[in-house]
Amino acid sequence: DDTLPRARSLRREIKAKVRELADILPKFSEELYFLINSLNTTSILCDFVAANIVGEIDEKQHLLDLFDPLDRGDALLVALENERDILEEEDKINKKVKDRVDQNQRDFYLREQLKVIHDELGEGEDDDDIDEYRKKLREGHYPKEVREKVQKEIRKLQKTPVGSADNAVIRNYIETV
Repeated sequence: DDTLPRARSLRREIKAKVRELADILPKFSEELYFLINSLNTTSILCDFVAANIVGEIDEKQHLLDLFDPLDRGDALLVALENERDILEEEDKINKKVKDRVDQNQRDFYLREQLKVIHDELGEGEDDDDIDEYRKKLREGHYPKEVREKVQKEIRKLQKTPVGSADNAVIRNYIETV
């Protein structure tokens, strides 16, 4: 019976969980929440929320298999809690990916700016030498340790100003190897 305190309490809890999920669900609208909030029959509320918010087909089927609306409400609360956990993990993953993409774009932009600055200063030809060193390293038959060490030195050379003494030392080292 939907007038029982337990049924009313379950509906309140379900609606509260849905409100909690509204902030992290990607395609949740105020209209959907308004509609859910207007449902006052436990079985209809459970069916509607399960159909529109629960993501896993197996969980939806499990909820539909429960005949008693109160049992369905209890199971729905557990499913909504699981859905919240999954959505929070997805959100964390998406934020990490976005941060990495942003960092890669920032690095690319800064490198391009640096190339333009080097070209403006007449130091752009250094990139040709570095490309040549990398090509020779790729085409040569060097032991793994040597290859790793030279790659490290090439990266260091790329960051070192052309006119500095360190640049000449690193360049001589690479050419000797």
